[in-house]
Amino acid sequence: LMRLKPGDQLFLGKWMKEYKYEAGKEEHVGIIGSTGCVSVIMQVLNALVTNPNDKTKVSVLFCNISASKIPLYTKLQEYVAQRPDQITIHYDVLGVPKQARDTYNGFLGHIDHNMIRSTMPPPMVPVTSATDKTLLGTEMTTTPSESPAMTKSRLLICGSQILLQDVCGRSFTFANKWYTQGGRLQWHGIVPEMGYSRDQVYKFGTSTHFLAFH
Repeated sequence: LMRLKPGDQLFLGKWMKEYKYEAGKEEHVGIIGSTGCVSVIMQVLNALVTNPNDKTKVSVLFCNISASKIPLYTKLQEYVAQRPDQITIHYDVLGVPKQARDTYNGFLGHIDHNMIRSTMPPPMVPVTSATDKTLLGTEMTTTPSESPAMTKSRLLICGSQILLQDVCGRSFTFANKWYTQGGRLQWHGIVPEMGYSRDQVYKFGTSTHFLAFH
């Protein structure tokens, strides 16, 4: 990155083919991602802000090593400015240098239960009139008439296998070329402990090397 010049291209990852984002399908999408996940984050947010009819709420927890150089911070904040009622972005870093201590307003340290509870949608969220209920299908649950209908939120988790291991369990990789969500033995960690189910969480299999670090 240090050798790049203005005008050079930087490829951050593949197009998000694995998970198909559909406007109105989810009531509230949460994204937990480390630096390499910025491509997934931006693809979801770009799809949202370019569709005036998309009323989906998106909450992001973006993890980075340092608070001083958060990748594409300005662009991410532009997305928030375009849809402030729908997009929320929180930052989590492992270190805050002296020059950033007066301006950084986010989390510090590795992801924990409180961090997810404070930034992500809960496992079940109310259904609003803006949601396409035909896309929700059987995920929508019936509640007493005085209470709103509820549906499962969606979590997208993208990062190193170290991050996945702590948050939801590792994805199952094949020769670092493709991956699956893994079986029941690979479903553990903070997210299932908080009541989320396997069918509402999608793990992106990035940074598959066992030494990859958050």
